[in-house]
Amino acid sequence: MKGTTIAGAIFMVLGVQGLAYGLFTYALQSNKSETAAAALASHMQQKITIPLGLGAAGVAIGGLLFLMGSRKPD
Repeated sequence: MKGTTIAGAIFMVLGVQGLAYGLFTYALQSNKSETAAAALASHMQQKITIPLGLGAAGVAIGGLLFLMGSRKPD
């Protein structure tokens, strides 16, 4: 497969996920202090919102890249 075909497929998958879910969360963990007896840890949830237009643009750009990469050379 060509690189543009693979990039197009990745853009389309990410765009569809952005349209379907609209946001994703991830956890940050930090160790505040560590002693021999106990460890104090902090967990924070972070959310990233994906705008609807960005997901649609990802699908459109991915489709164009996929079609350009799958064309046979003249």
